[in-house]
Parts: sequence; structure tokens; C-alpha cells
Amino acid sequence: MLVMDCAKNPEFARAALAQMNMSYDSETFLKCVEEGNTAAVKLFLAAGMPLDARTKYDATAFMLAAHNGHREILELLLDAGVNVNAASEDGVTPLMAAAHQGHTAVVKLLLARGAGVHATSNSGLTALLLAQDNGNPEVIRLLRDAGAGK
Repeated sequence: MLVMDCAKNPEFARAALAQMNMSYDSETFLKCVEEGNTAAVKLFLAAGMPLDARTKYDATAFMLAAHNGHREILELLLDAGVNVNAASEDGVTPLMAAAHQGHTAVVKLLLARGAGVHATSNSGLTALLLAQDNGNPEVIRLLRDAGAGK
């Protein structure tokens, strides 16, 4: 009931965050994403937190969630309208970050939601190259099955 009420009323979501001793700001939001605090992320999104919030190192919430393997948070962000292929300034995509970290469930989700397997970073890296660097055979198979390396 609480989350449903919050989704209908951003002020209620902000009040719920305050009760959790959380400031309604991008720094706190991004920390919750990085730590995998799904309940708090839901409240931040219901309260109207901009999806393009960035850390001081220019990482978006979506990139943090992909890098840290937080599948449920990625789903929330995708459902809220985040671009599955949004790349960092150096051309790294969330799929690349997840593949490099060996997050199989996240790679599956991103591929299912349309992540491009042929994207190349500014330094020439691809999700497949990063997965091979990590050595996770399941991630490598998923990427190859999706057409990477062809």
C-alpha cells in the first residue's frame, strides 16, 4: 500500500524517504542505486528523481546498477524510460559494464530489453571483449547467441 500511495503522490514518497532519514537529492539516490537499495530507489523514482542524475565521476544510475549487478533496479529504471543503450562519455554501455563484471542475469535482461551487442567504446572495447576478459562462459555464450562477434 505504501509504494502504491507513493506512486500516486510524489510528496508522499519524499516524506517516506525523510522517515528513512534519506535526503531527496541525487547523491543519496545514486548511493541507493549503487548499494542495491531497491525500496529506496522505488521511492526516489516515485518522488520524481531525474533519471539522468550522475555521480561526480559522470556515472548514471543505470550504469551503476548494471556495473553492480542490480537487476531489479535496472528493471525499474528501464520501466521509467531509461535508454538501454545510453553510453558514458567514453562510449561504455551498461551491457559492457555488466559483461565485464560477469553479471549473467543483468546481461540477459539488457539483451532482452534491446541492448546493442555491437556497440564499441571510444577505445574499441565491446561487451564480448570485456566478457572474455572476465572469463564468464555463460555471459560470453549469451553475447554470442545475441550476435556478438559476427
